[in-house]
Amino acid sequence: MMKSSLDVNALIIGAGPVGATLALALAQAGLKSVIVDPCEPAHVLDKGFDGRTLAISHGSHLLFKALGIWEEMLPFAEPIKKIHISQANHLGYVHYDEKDSNNLAMGYIIENRYLRQILFKSIFNNHLIDCHIPGQVQSLKCHSFFQEAILDKQTSLKTPLVVAADGRNSTTRQQVGLKAHDWSYHQLALVGVLKTEYLHENIAFEHFLPTGPLALLPMQNDLCSFVWSVKKDYGEHLLTLSEQEFSQQLQTAFGDYLGKIELISQRWSYPLSGVFVPQLIAERLALIGDAAHVIHPVAGQGLNLGFRDAVTLAEVVVDAARVGIDIGSAQILERYQRWRRSDIVTLTGVTDLLIRSFSNDSKALGNLRMIGLRLANRLPGVKRFMTHHAMGLLGERPRLLQGFPL
Repeated sequence: MMKSSLDVNALIIGAGPVGATLALALAQAGLKSVIVDPCEPAHVLDKGFDGRTLAISHGSHLLFKALGIWEEMLPFAEPIKKIHISQANHLGYVHYDEKDSNNLAMGYIIENRYLRQILFKSIFNNHLIDCHIPGQVQSLKCHSFFQEAILDKQTSLKTPLVVAADGRNSTTRQQVGLKAHDWSYHQLALVGVLKTEYLHENIAFEHFLPTGPLALLPMQNDLCSFVWSVKKDYGEHLLTLSEQEFSQQLQTAFGDYLGKIELISQRWSYPLSGVFVPQLIAERLALIGDAAHVIHPVAGQGLNLGFRDAVTLAEVVVDAARVGIDIGSAQILERYQRWRRSDIVTLTGVTDLLIRSFSNDSKALGNLRMIGLRLANRLPGVKRFMTHHAMGLLGERPRLLQGFPL
């Protein structure tokens, strides 16, 4: 015997940072959602450091301010005040500082666990969000005016809109037949924490090597996290080294800009791949976050891209609801897709081009890259454009990304 249907505006499948952000954005405007995820709450709330730190753009920080949860994140967030981009064995570099960002922090570095825990607690404490966690969607059936979902043997619900935020291997995306193009970069991202001889001074470093990019990101307590993207076989070799040997390899790769480098955590590794989904919508369903796209971490923008999905969808849905338009209708979902397509295609292409053009030892390409970096550093208009792009301040921005509530 099925429990009576729940009256909700949206079913969100996936309670990661992007899915949780969508639920909170809808709740701010008075819309109810059910959010379903198979994870155990204790695993998220008690999780230790897993090596992953996240770059939160200035625009995403404005989003969390507008949602009223930035003050909870701030004690764990280290501001990025400068960005330094360079390549091995060449003199060209790009340096961005406060003058290029109107004296605003370009972004913030926060540990993955803290961001997830704050968002997780926020959805559990919101009376407009019904959390089925752990839980799963057993089946979806689309009707003319609603989606019917079976969550378990006791609960069914009808909703005008289903949102898939269930990650790069989204089962929901597969179930509705939305095709995804995926590829491997044949790289591992090695991550961990470093202690450096000199203070990082809130500078984020991106150093391009023939084997892949090495990023050093400012953390609290004068520590740095690193993301070293390397060819798979070399990465597996690096993981076998002692801490001292690994520190020496990292020192050789990065140089002496921050003095002596010392590994103070264990090392973690994650395989790197890309996913592009041409069609972000199906009947009464939308994709957001990694279910819609996965990009290389070279620019540190993957999560911010997902946040932009969430708040764009929230805005078009809320605006439709306020004037009595069916929030799951084709015209509303098409508006979401049109708004997001350019940003996703552009950033996917740019990051793919960066990693393929910089991660090689071609002398001719090296010289071209050096010229490009030098030009970018000397042209104020180009620097300003690139800075504002990294900060998430370009294009038509949803209200939440401008710091305004829905």
